[in-house]
Amino acid sequence: QGMRPVIYYLEHLVKDMDESKTLSRALISFVKFKHPGIITHPILTFTLDLLWQRLVIGYFLSGQLMTLFNFVMFILAGCYLNNPAMETPVTTTLLLVARLLVYIVGMGRLLWWHTLQMYKAVANND
Repeated sequence: QGMRPVIYYLEHLVKDMDESKTLSRALISFVKFKHPGIITHPILTFTLDLLWQRLVIGYFLSGQLMTLFNFVMFILAGCYLNNPAMETPVTTTLLLVARLLVYIVGMGRLLWWHTLQMYKAVANND
């Protein structure tokens, strides 16, 4: 009684009219508005959960796994394999490989990210 149907246009909350943007300006404006009553609306919660579950979580977890791998290699190279009492040709080679992995993975990720950002800036004339 007294209620009328409401049609939510999810497409405009997820997809922006400007194809160069990665996230909808509507979602960004809801976040910038900082009003908990609006941002916790069921349709906004559904949309953000859908984005997280289907799109963002894969990138987030792959980045975290790469960071964890880099951390384990750093600990192995810095603490365990760098022990002077265990100095053999095998551990020296393992130490070299572990240190190379730390530098390649850590610097490779940063180099890839900065190169991608520079390419996007040049492509957009920023």
